[in-house]
Amino acid sequence: MGVPKFFRYISERYPCLSELAREQSIPDFDNLYLDMNGIIHTCSHPDDSNFHFTITEETMFKDIFNYIDKLFFLIKPQKLFFMAVDGVAPRAKMNQQRSRRFRSAKDAEILEAKAKSRGEVRETERFDSNCITPGTEFMVRLQEALRYFIKSKISSDPLWQKCRVILSGHDTPGEGEHKIMDYIRYLKSQKDYDPNTRHCLYGLDADLIILGQCTHELHFVVLREEVKFGRKTKQASVEETRFFLLHLGLLREYLELEFDELKKNYDNFNISNLIDDWVLMGFLVGNDFIPHLPCMHISSNALPLLYKTYIKVYPTLGGNINVKGKLNLERLEKYFAELSNVEYEIFQENHADLKYFEAKQTKNGIDEAFDFDVNEITLDNQDADLADLIESSRQFLEDDNEDLSDEEQHLADEFETYKRNYYMNKLNQNDMNCESKREQAICYITALQWILDYYYRGVQSWDWYYPHHYAPFISDLKNFKDYKIKFNLGEPFLPFEQLLAVLPAASKDLLPAAYRELMTSTTSELLEFYPKDFETDLNGKKHEWEAVVLIPFIDEKRLLDAMKACEKNLTPAEVKRNRHGPMQQYDYHRESQGSAPGIFSLRPLYSVFCTEQQIWSKEIAVPSDKTVCVELPNAARTVFFPGFPTMKHLKYDFELKFARVRVFEQPSRSENLILKPHMRKGLDDIYTVAEKYLNQVVYTGWPHLIKSKVVGISNREKYIDAEGIKDMEPRLFQIHMKTAQEHLSTRMGIELDDFSVLVHVRVHIGTTCVCGNQGKIIVNDAWGYSVTAYPAQAVVAEIAVQKSVVTQPKKVENFFPTDSTVFFLGSPYFGSEGTVLNPMLVYECGRLKVNITVLPEPDFTAARLLQHKLERDYVNSFQVAATVSVQMRCLGRVTGTVLVVAGARRKELPENVSKVNIGLQLKFPKQQEERAGYCRRINNQWYYSSKAISLIQEYYLKYPMVFDYLSRSSERNEFCFEEDLFPEEVGERKLDEIITWLKSQDHVKADRRLCGSQTMEKEAVESVLDAIEQLKTLPVKTVKLQVKPHLLLKPDVTLANIYKPKRPVKLFDRVVVVKTTYMVPLGAKGTVIGVYPITDPNPVRMECVKSVDIFYEILFDKHLPSGNDVYGIAEERVYRVSESALLLIFAQDNKQNEMQESKPNQLPNEERSAQSNHNGFAQTQKQQQQQQQQQQQQQDDGWLCLQKELSLITAQNKMMMQLQDQQQITLQQQQQHSTLNNGQTGQLIDLFPNGCINKNNQLSPSSSDSSQHQLQQQQ
Repeated sequence: MGVPKFFRYISERYPCLSELAREQSIPDFDNLYLDMNGIIHTCSHPDDSNFHFTITEETMFKDIFNYIDKLFFLIKPQKLFFMAVDGVAPRAKMNQQRSRRFRSAKDAEILEAKAKSRGEVRETERFDSNCITPGTEFMVRLQEALRYFIKSKISSDPLWQKCRVILSGHDTPGEGEHKIMDYIRYLKSQKDYDPNTRHCLYGLDADLIILGQCTHELHFVVLREEVKFGRKTKQASVEETRFFLLHLGLLREYLELEFDELKKNYDNFNISNLIDDWVLMGFLVGNDFIPHLPCMHISSNALPLLYKTYIKVYPTLGGNINVKGKLNLERLEKYFAELSNVEYEIFQENHADLKYFEAKQTKNGIDEAFDFDVNEITLDNQDADLADLIESSRQFLEDDNEDLSDEEQHLADEFETYKRNYYMNKLNQNDMNCESKREQAICYITALQWILDYYYRGVQSWDWYYPHHYAPFISDLKNFKDYKIKFNLGEPFLPFEQLLAVLPAASKDLLPAAYRELMTSTTSELLEFYPKDFETDLNGKKHEWEAVVLIPFIDEKRLLDAMKACEKNLTPAEVKRNRHGPMQQYDYHRESQGSAPGIFSLRPLYSVFCTEQQIWSKEIAVPSDKTVCVELPNAARTVFFPGFPTMKHLKYDFELKFARVRVFEQPSRSENLILKPHMRKGLDDIYTVAEKYLNQVVYTGWPHLIKSKVVGISNREKYIDAEGIKDMEPRLFQIHMKTAQEHLSTRMGIELDDFSVLVHVRVHIGTTCVCGNQGKIIVNDAWGYSVTAYPAQAVVAEIAVQKSVVTQPKKVENFFPTDSTVFFLGSPYFGSEGTVLNPMLVYECGRLKVNITVLPEPDFTAARLLQHKLERDYVNSFQVAATVSVQMRCLGRVTGTVLVVAGARRKELPENVSKVNIGLQLKFPKQQEERAGYCRRINNQWYYSSKAISLIQEYYLKYPMVFDYLSRSSERNEFCFEEDLFPEEVGERKLDEIITWLKSQDHVKADRRLCGSQTMEKEAVESVLDAIEQLKTLPVKTVKLQVKPHLLLKPDVTLANIYKPKRPVKLFDRVVVVKTTYMVPLGAKGTVIGVYPITDPNPVRMECVKSVDIFYEILFDKHLPSGNDVYGIAEERVYRVSESALLLIFAQDNKQNEMQESKPNQLPNEERSAQSNHNGFAQTQKQQQQQQQQQQQQQDDGWLCLQKELSLITAQNKMMMQLQDQQQITLQQQQQHSTLNNGQTGQLIDLFPNGCINKNNQLSPSSSDSSQHQLQQQQ
């Protein structure tokens, strides 16, 4: 949990901070760390609100494996992969863990009771998520499963073999994220540590941001799932999950601007020191170890108040408050003294509004009062002390005769009264004298020091904890500057001791039988620590999950004494489970290190190609008196690391204001830090910009810089590209200018004054490799299809760039080594997988000898006809309403969601009243989803299949009263009442009968899909399965060929444009996986049964605006280890794969391969010999002619792109395209605009070979040659 709401707050305040992870823009990383518990919870109980939801333990573990594999594949760490599962936590954390588990058990109990009241019966035993606690049998099994998974991946996956893998399991003491921090500190303490190490830390806790900043590493990214605020969304599957990258290096630069006043006025200002104090300020709004200060809520802009106070008091401090993880108490006391003035001012502001309370009191609450957020104080939840305060304040405000001094004194008295009531009701302190207040202060600052030690040095005391549910007032945090803080290290609890300390009685079965009665027996001395009922207190928060759980703190001595008497009843297996254990370190080894038994249905590993070494925590411990969490002096600060955004390369001003920047698809709720780049001379002139940038490689998207190729320059009158100067359509220029301006201001928080000149670029998407003379491999940049217009003032050039860690082979025998996998790109075996037999033959005849496996292809004629028939089966809603004889209004509601509250109609309902859904749920308009096989949305109109019509008719015949009510009701309320539907049968379980009937229908098993997707119908899929099954009787042949290198595709290398499809991939197309993915094996063949376009509605990169990523649902010919099904058929055969990982090998509609641009001069080894001694790498004359023809068609690439875009906008009358249309248009544009990469086509003509163009469109001599655009530097 960490710091609640922190992620959203900083992401909105600093708009460029987060971006959606995209394959081509993810930086190189050395180390990847996973805080595993978020993954375990997500995969083991993804739908707690569903009473009937259940999955097997095998499925849980496989989903966990898949999730880990996806993250590994996404980041591709080069040196270290560290997985940390929560072990036994420090006592300070156990109080929060205890609260979570008690709340979880209570929520499950309430859900169970509601289901039983409806007569529902659980088919399987409920999964108790509290088992995800160290020491349970579940965690022991998971540990063994993770060990198996790691050994399997290292033994079979080359990506995993590159780096060291460490598993810190549940038996290793410490929280997952802090075990990661321990290891980072260990790495930094080594003499050979690289200060430019690139770190990626995955986890759901917001405090990972603070932890990452504590390391003072310059290249640190926090990775977490895509977050959508403001609306509920369904749980995404593993393959559909997308991730955010939050760049901590950019956060450092934003924080430097936040405290710019200090930087300007004080020479000793240091960003690293500032970060340390910023970390401390983050603790004051609350975290897992201490509650927030009474008036400090993130949602009420507490952090800016903390920052302003720090800036104000900084001149009097004389240095840092947090000195490398150690508190300077004298400085802290000064800071609190100034902050107490802020606290009093907040009380004054809210006190002045009290006279309006009565007028504003409504059913929905009143304005925020001191320590209460807006909408949280209602007639029902006013506590006694607050009510007394309000009443006394009213009486005071009604007295107009008091002078100002009396008013001030009265206000001060009221403040003390409020504090006294707070301490009495919250902390049970009836007499808060000076000594009591000092004790509270000592307790709180001791907590701050413990947390700082924990973040900077690791656990300094296992048994310390903050003994209160609430924090003291800031004004009472004083008189502690001379106090000496000391901790006793102690020892961590054993696993069973923690289980008994944090679990509720409802989860007693997770404990060994020997301890269970300690929770439930009336004679147990621990019974009081396991209440069945307990209260919660929002304490100024807005959501129930933020509420304080008011349960007693466990008494450690009583707990351990009670457990000691039960130890004799433990079994030998339980005794073994109740121990601490080491971490496991895995390193790849060429030779087999033995075998490993299988788990569940996963086969045994007969050869394990990795070593497994035990590492105990004490072996990596850094002495507490040694500080390693500092910024290292020899880090490369002036070099650009691709993928790590920075503001360094442009000069700019900034401003904090309410700009309503849309970071999460909705306007920000508080201030944004707006960047204002300075204008640069000459970049407002199109000819100067063309001379400087045209045909050059630059960096666009500041501060998220990405390598780009400039293909055109434009202003309102002219457009310049490689072919010359043309007139520019002003309206078209205005469109591009507005697009850039709106994106920069409304999404990135960047205000630019000059958009008079635009630079049109293609962004870098990877590299291609071409075989040249003498077996040399030439690496060329590959550029994207679409052209994006950026303001010239935001373009960055001539910067030092860190080279990629990936080394490219220089010779063909290294690029295509013997026995390596390749894919053949010639006719007639296009897309067939093969292996290299002899790469050295290339030096004799210009060819490689390969062995190709040729598989037969299925005939889908019958399936295609069936699909076509089924697609014509859909009719619009008007025809359906007429067929069923219902009103359109009724049809629209019954096919969607119809929420019903049980019982009679009533005016007032509890906030969380239970509702049941009796709608058919064939469509989900808010989520832009439809039920496959039953419903489609085309051009904003809903269409229904004959299956859907039959279902609606059956529903109508069975329960006509539902349709009668929906037809006559004109209300569009969120819900209706049981009495509305069945006025004579209330309470006779009619709703339960409908729910049971709905759940028995086939449509509930059909997939929900995004509107605009293309999906093969169930019957057509069954026909495809039959066609593939027939292939088993056909022979598989192998062919040995001698082929030219350019006709071989190496896996994981960007496919050359010449081999990409010239039309969109469609249903029934045959594809092969040619890139390593996290689930599907390389070379797997399959059939496209679904096309799913996905957009990023609010990207940080301008080239991604309105772009569409295509995912294809593939029915593979063979079973996948963890594949999915579709329509309940084709088990373990279906998975979604990104477009970039596939090669289209056979297009069913034309009955031939459309991808073949040329036929190779193939020489079967057994029948032919080499017929030519010329260089085998030179392209044939026919291929050159084809390339020239294609290039001639695409010469007007940039200009025609703009002209056609304008025509497209006019033709469509500015209407928004559906996602399906977007996919088609995007791919058509790719076809029209594509140009072959360097090394495979001629280069674009240099517009200025010997000079520059003047304003009369004449060439004049250039003063000097163009300088190199990029300085590459290897640190």
